[in-house]
Amino acid sequence: MKEKRFVYVFIALVIASLIGSTIYYYNRSIALAKEIKIVGNMLEAEKERDIGVNVGTKIADQEMKTLDEKKISLVPLKGNESIIILFKTGCEPCIEQIESMQKLMNNKQLSPRVSVVAVTKEQTESVKKFATKHHITMPIVASANKIISDFNVSLYPFTYVINEKGFIELRQAGFEKGSASNDALMNLLKSGKLE
Repeated sequence: MKEKRFVYVFIALVIASLIGSTIYYYNRSIALAKEIKIVGNMLEAEKERDIGVNVGTKIADQEMKTLDEKKISLVPLKGNESIIILFKTGCEPCIEQIESMQKLMNNKQLSPRVSVVAVTKEQTESVKKFATKHHITMPIVASANKIISDFNVSLYPFTYVINEKGFIELRQAGFEKGSASNDALMNLLKSGKLE
């Protein structure tokens, strides 16, 4: 009888030990995952500082041709702001950002002081298919290798706000609804003022 009790107690201790170990290692793996995410975010932020053109930089004006062959300028007219979205057609955050801007344009919520243009280095035909598929009517410039190169971008989407004097007022790497930089960008689109 004592032997059976000993076996049951031993089995119960082994099971309790296994459960305790599982809980400990599960919690530890969650903590490690959080640490990895924090370090990843720090590395991404560091990487973001090293790419792109910084706020306050004056950019050289360039004339660009849109998909429908209209000529537009990188630097806006006096009293206006330009928003330049550098994107890739296969990038989900890029698609979200362009679609959200297009929605503002469709709903007539865009300030008349603000012009938006999407720029990619991808070939014109594939970009036309992209625009048709996603119902994008905003100006898009394709095959813009020089512009992408001048902005030194390797992370997409990358958005710039350029004032009438050609200075970068805001830059945003990536797209996340509800972020402070995205809220500032959306406010500019609606009001014509960067706050």
